[in-house]
Amino acid sequence: GEPDHGEGLEHDLVFLGLIGMVDPPRAEVPAAIAECHRAGIQVAMVTGDHALTARAIGAEIGLLEGKEVVTGAQLEAMSDDELRERVEGIRIYARVDPEHKLRIVDALKQRGEIVAMTGDGVNDAPALKRADIGVAMGRIGTDVSREAADMVLADDDFATIVAAVRQGRAVFANLRKFILFLLSCNISEVLIVFTTTFFSPVPALRPLQLLWINLITDGLPALALGVDPASEDVMDRGPRKADEGILTRATQWRVAWQGALITLAGLSMYVYADFLMPGHSSAKAQTMLFTTMVLAQLLHAFNFRSDTKSVFSAESLKNRWLVLSLVGSMALQGLAIYVPALQRV
Repeated sequence: GEPDHGEGLEHDLVFLGLIGMVDPPRAEVPAAIAECHRAGIQVAMVTGDHALTARAIGAEIGLLEGKEVVTGAQLEAMSDDELRERVEGIRIYARVDPEHKLRIVDALKQRGEIVAMTGDGVNDAPALKRADIGVAMGRIGTDVSREAADMVLADDDFATIVAAVRQGRAVFANLRKFILFLLSCNISEVLIVFTTTFFSPVPALRPLQLLWINLITDGLPALALGVDPASEDVMDRGPRKADEGILTRATQWRVAWQGALITLAGLSMYVYADFLMPGHSSAKAQTMLFTTMVLAQLLHAFNFRSDTKSVFSAESLKNRWLVLSLVGSMALQGLAIYVPALQRV
């Protein structure tokens, strides 16, 4: 009969060729990995492929960097304590089952890390749920994984996660700019009104003037800061602490001294206009203080464009909405001062 084992079959053969298959990483992944590293985000690959294949891909995308490659069998042999001690140094997990993802997530979270985990299968759902940010694949992912996830990638592209991080950082930075700008401006207004009550027989700023400052000259720049373009170095610094709020001790101090500086500028103008300027009057002093506060706060908005570059650099002009709000608010202020009908208001 015919031989039923390999060696018996392999005779009188003619070699025609050799076929190899490769599933290469997307072209944009190495740059996305490098951007993650600059941003203080550590990336690990979890795959069912052979360890040699995983190592080759990891080296190609800049993920390995001398770190460990661990297989599912090695992972099974580790205790939870051992995995927790070694997890920071492992960058590639090969030949793993979806159930292993849950152990990896737990080990990282026990070390105080904020963990994002990707997945597409039904068995990935527990790890996606346990992770701080579960990321499901929108194309090849199962309905169960998409339901369990916090974020769904419509294009199944790792680089999209990095783009989302960049956008999230920009949104948080703009929210902080918006709040700190308004707080520092409002502190200056409160201090002006409070301080001038001690030596001025009339209010230094009338209620409608305060309302004008808050709605018009504060409001437009604040809205412009809310859509500020992301700074170039937004991905060149580490992530903030998860429990860090908008008003840290450093930002509270910053708001306080900026508000005090604007107050000092306004008070200097008011004292000069009401007591030292020839032909002075309370109405003129009030108008000059009103305009000084408006202009100081409009220019102050540009201090929030960048934490690292000077207000006199080209960086200040990159937000065209902020420039337009400056021009528009100054024009409105001119109308309020010089148009008779608005003067009376």
